[in-house]
Amino acid sequence: MTIKTLTHIFKIVLSLSLILTMLALSACSDTSTGIEEEEEEEEEITQPENSNWITLDTGTSAELNDIFFIDENIGWAAGNNALIKTEDGGDNWTLYNMPYSIWQLTFVDANTGWAATSNGFILHTTDGGETWSEQGDNFNTCLVSIDFVSNQTGWVVGCNGIILSTTDGGLTWDEQSFAGEEYYASHFFDETNGVIIGYNGSLRTTSDGGTTWTERSPNASGSFSGISFIDSNTGWAGGHFMGDGSGTVIKTTDGGESWTKVAGIENTMINDIYFLDNSRGWVVGQRPTGGSVVYYTTDGGDTWTEQIVDNASTDTNTGITFMGEDHGWISGYNGKVHFSATGGIIQ
Repeated sequence: MTIKTLTHIFKIVLSLSLILTMLALSACSDTSTGIEEEEEEEEEITQPENSNWITLDTGTSAELNDIFFIDENIGWAAGNNALIKTEDGGDNWTLYNMPYSIWQLTFVDANTGWAATSNGFILHTTDGGETWSEQGDNFNTCLVSIDFVSNQTGWVVGCNGIILSTTDGGLTWDEQSFAGEEYYASHFFDETNGVIIGYNGSLRTTSDGGTTWTERSPNASGSFSGISFIDSNTGWAGGHFMGDGSGTVIKTTDGGESWTKVAGIENTMINDIYFLDNSRGWVVGQRPTGGSVVYYTTDGGDTWTEQIVDNASTDTNTGITFMGEDHGWISGYNGKVHFSATGGIIQ
């Protein structure tokens, strides 16, 4: 073999060696980049402000004031002249046009439910929301919050301090009122004990099914529109200070008899609040200047971090509910319903 041939072979081997070295370095570089990307993803997981609340296609542009789920599949949202229902967790919705503006709705099973309207009517359904009938008279004031603890016993509260109660499934209603007060949220633990809260700190509790009501103090300024309890003692209420629109969260550990302010959230008008346990909770609402908001806490409401919702634009978030540990839904204006299977946390 000639020297020229050997030289040629050596050049080829050298070239191949260089190529292999470059490929090896490239592979190392790619591996390094992959590790950095994984580290970035891990950092995102620890940041609650990142969110995977997605916007569902509801087929309506109505203002949805409330949302309620009976399980992880069957739920309803309702508002101005519209009610929508899903039987698959929100993938598909059926629209029902309503001649009422519904403020809030509640169900005791997949078929039996009630709704409170701004028109002063109480509505009742026995077929899962396909048809509704009026119960009682027109009470001639806005009815804002409704709560049933069984298919017989329930309450409705609203404007002008009105409190309505029934023990026969809504066939008849007993009426009370407290002048100068307005109630926007209610929670009843059972047939005798409950809490109602509303405008300018209006707050009362009952221990006899609503026959008598005891006035309480929220120990914070504000108009409260959402309430959530995790047991018969521990609960939170959310609202906003009328002066500047700052959000206010208060907490009770004695069933609503006494309250303390646990947090203020600047530039946020809270419309609803929901707690899963003693640590994790959410508030939803809007900015005073426009734009929807969702905040999340992991320390019982002492501190709050904003979660991002896709396609939120300048809409208002009105209600929030959860089924299980992580499946949540948020209602809002322009027919918006947002959903998360992870509590709004990127995983």
